[in-house]
Amino acid sequence: MTGRRTISAAFARVLVCSGVAGIGPAIQLPVLEGGRLRSALDAAREAHTLALQRFRAGVGTYLTVLSTESGVLAQRRLGADLRARATSNRINLVRALGGGFDAPEVGAPVDLSSKAS
Repeated sequence: MTGRRTISAAFARVLVCSGVAGIGPAIQLPVLEGGRLRSALDAAREAHTLALQRFRAGVGTYLTVLSTESGVLAQRRLGADLRARATSNRINLVRALGGGFDAPEVGAPVDLSSKAS
């Protein structure tokens, strides 16, 4: 009986981690949103650059510069949240399948520029 409970609990955790009960696979969600996030971040950066150029030319206000900078920061925050969710989901999946999780070395470089497949 104990073996069945363990397997059932592990299977339930896998279902939760994979998002079967939700709107889609939670494990893949950050990967799928990565392309849209990158394009939104690029658009926010471009808007900020243009607002800054307009301000320096005396055509725009500094309030517009700050507003567009807020958009850039919001996109960066969203990216950090998605990466954290992806890491949490991977850890939960490994644990649900009965494995341990070895944390990456602190200070190890993280490649944020790779394209999502």
